[in-house]
Amino acid sequence: MIRPLTVSEVPLAAEFGPYFWEEGKLPGKFVAARFVGMWKQFISEARGAILGQWVGEEIVGSLGCFFSEDINAGAMVANEAFWYVKPAHRGNGIRLFIAYENMA
Repeated sequence: MIRPLTVSEVPLAAEFGPYFWEEGKLPGKFVAARFVGMWKQFISEARGAILGQWVGEEIVGSLGCFFSEDINAGAMVANEAFWYVKPAHRGNGIRLFIAYENMA
C-alpha cells in the first residue's frame, strides 16, 4: 500500500535518511532532527508530502516532494526531494514513483 505520511509519521521516513545519504554518496551528514522538522512543516503547510510504501505494518520505502511554482512558467509543480526503498523491496519501488507522478 502507498499513502501519504501524516505529520506524526515523518520520523519513519527519517529512518531511511542515513542509507539514502550513504548510497547516494552525498556530501556532509544526514541530520535527522532537521529532516523531521522541515518535513513536518512542509506537510503542515501543504507545501510538501512524503509518500510511504507499506508491506503490512512495515514501511519499506518513501518518496518526498515539495510543491512550488515552476521557475519558468509559474505553474505549480511537485519536485522530488528524495526516494528510498529498502533493498529487498526495490523491484516494487517504482510504485512509489508512479504514485508520486499521479499525485503531481
